[in-house]
Amino acid sequence: MKVLFLSLLRIGDLLMHIRLLEGYRQQNPKAEIHILVYDLIPYEFCKLFPWIEFHYFYRYTMQKQINSFEQPLLYPLLHGKKIITQLNEMNFDKVIDLTYQKFSAKILSLLSSPYKVGVY
Repeated sequence: MKVLFLSLLRIGDLLMHIRLLEGYRQQNPKAEIHILVYDLIPYEFCKLFPWIEFHYFYRYTMQKQINSFEQPLLYPLLHGKKIITQLNEMNFDKVIDLTYQKFSAKILSLLSSPYKVGVY
C-alpha cells in the first residue's frame, strides 16, 4: 500500500508529523510511506528518515517567481501542475492531509486516490 501524507507546514510541525508516521508505520508495516513537504525542509533533514520518501512542493520558490518581472507569470502555475501530475502518476492508495489548511485542501482535491483523509 502506498500512502502519501501532506505536511505543508514548517519543520517543527513536520517533526510532530514524523511521530504520526512512525505510528502509522507500526500499524501498517507493509505500507510505503511518502510525504509532501514545502521547500523549507532541508534535504539533510530528510536523510534522517530513510524509510520515508520525501516529495517537495516548491511553494516559496514559486512565490519568488510570481513576484519576479523576469519570469513569465504562468511558470509557477505550470510548475505546480507538474508536481501534481507527478504525484498522481505514483498511484497512491491513500492520501492523508495533516495540514488542514485551504492550500493543502486544494492539493488534496487535485490528487487522485481511492481513499482521502482531510477536508477538501
